[in-house]
Amino acid sequence: MNFSKDELFICNCSSEDHQLIFRIWDFSKDENVDVELSVSVCLNDNCSFLMRIWNSIKYIFGHRCNYGHFQSADIKLEDLPRLRAVLDEFERKRLRV
Repeated sequence: MNFSKDELFICNCSSEDHQLIFRIWDFSKDENVDVELSVSVCLNDNCSFLMRIWNSIKYIFGHRCNYGHFQSADIKLEDLPRLRAVLDEFERKRLRV
């Protein structure tokens, strides 16, 4: 199993808590092509362990946040060429071109 280097993208808001990491995994053996693209999303909340338990309990009992339970990471326009390069590499490895 091999993987190419990770590509790290930090959110447009410049918060290091909003990160996207793209990694191409190559599980190929001989002629069998098995390539995967994984995206790791890091949206840290920086809560203590007890606060996470409290939030979980509230969630179980139906508490809803006004802003939703999910955050997002926006890719900067200047990072689009790097993202395109990752996707092109994935496609090239997938098709073995």
